Amino acid sequence: MPLPGPALDLSSRDLRTVPAAVLESPRLRSLALRNNRLTSLPDDVAKLTRLEVLDISGNRLRAWPKCIFELTNLRVLRVDANQLSVIPALVSRLAKLEELHASENKLTAVSPEVAELRRLRVLHLITNRLEHLPRELGRLHRLEVLNLGENQLETLPPTLSQLRALRRLELSDNRLRAIPSGLVRLSNLEALLLDNNRLEHYPSLIRRLPRLVFLNLRGNPCTGPRHVRGRASSKRRTRRASAGKHGP
Repeated sequence: MPLPGPALDLSSRDLRTVPAAVLESPRLRSLALRNNRLTSLPDDVAKLTRLEVLDISGNRLRAWPKCIFELTNLRVLRVDANQLSVIPALVSRLAKLEELHASENKLTAVSPEVAELRRLRVLHLITNRLEHLPRELGRLHRLEVLNLGENQLETLPPTLSQLRALRRLELSDNRLRAIPSGLVRLSNLEALLLDNNRLEHYPSLIRRLPRLVFLNLRGNPCTGPRHVRGRASSKRRTRRASAGKHGP
């Protein structure tokens, strides 16, 4: 096969390994290998030192290929729909990472070292098996989107109140009975999804979130508004907030 240019999409090719020619391209900046049959990645992937976007979602990975953590220019990493059980400490090596998508895995733990991803803006961990979150998540001060829907969370770390840049927080389909009162400090929050939890009391802090334009409380035993949209002048933001679960 010819040597690839700056971007290469080899999705849905029934691949069981990465073609050798791919590993010989120092110019490659974006590589998509989603929806194949990969169970690992060759160590030589680490030679793709200019790679900024890597999509290996929809494969058969049970463990994180160590070569990923050598790709220190990565900005976007997609590992959705594999069989990964943890976000490991080594992820902290990806200091330039802005987006991490690890939904539809078997995650039971997120390493506290994820807090070292100081540039992270988007974190998607939908449809996993998380029961707890590390308190260190509160150090992700640039985080704008945090999606934790369809997990097994019963509580949230109070440190989430430190995520002052957060615009969208999705906690749908968990086991939450309450949310930390400190979340009132999330002054940039536009969308809050709490549907299908176990909230017994209407969160009074919601009235004190100045930019909130989308709220979903459906499927909870609490009384009060279940589904609220914001001001008519905020239609654009409301549409964005009410878009599918996997969108930012």
